[in-house]
Amino acid sequence: MATILIVEDERVSGILVSQILDDMGHTHVMTYNGRQALDFLRAEAADVDMVITDVMMPELDGRQLILTMRGDASLKDLPIIIISAVVDSRDMRDVLGLGATSFVPKPIDPDTLREHVSLCLTD
Repeated sequence: MATILIVEDERVSGILVSQILDDMGHTHVMTYNGRQALDFLRAEAADVDMVITDVMMPELDGRQLILTMRGDASLKDLPIIIISAVVDSRDMRDVLGLGATSFVPKPIDPDTLREHVSLCLTD
């Protein structure tokens, strides 16, 4: 199955996402902010099939992570699912406009996340 990078500074959300991915048969790597995620991606980009990231994080937030990834030739096509408690339609449009592939609101519904992961991996 796929290897998915989870970028989440909230422990509970990170555990939930990792359990959902485990149940789907995927492997995952966890980082806790955008800076750690970029360092990992630049070292291991060929081994990652997707990124699931929060928006609000320390050091480098989800918006900055998306912009940086989309500006990097080796990362620009990697699917990115945003998970966020910010569910305002304007905010969703903003992160999708920056280059996110999909958006899943918090609290995370496991069925919704599974659906988005499956769709992003088949595109």
